Amino acid sequence: MVGELLAEEGFGRLLRHPETEASTSPATFGRDTKLPRVRVISFSSWPKRIDSVRAGLLLVVPDLVGLDLPGLVASRATRAQG
Repeated sequence: MVGELLAEEGFGRLLRHPETEASTSPATFGRDTKLPRVRVISFSSWPKRIDSVRAGLLLVVPDLVGLDLPGLVASRATRAQG
């Protein structure tokens, strides 16, 4: 009965014994570790418009840059040592 109701609402079948979670460690045997290297984002190469439901998050980038996070971390480290 519950399974039928969930199916009618568009939910998939509930599993009694879900698979164990896969390891997220890059050292796990067989794991693909060929991920792209980290790099600085060049906003000038982005298109003028990006359709996304989370594009508003990009509005905080200038504020994050303005916070000078490396400077804040360095000043906290100096205070913690002294």
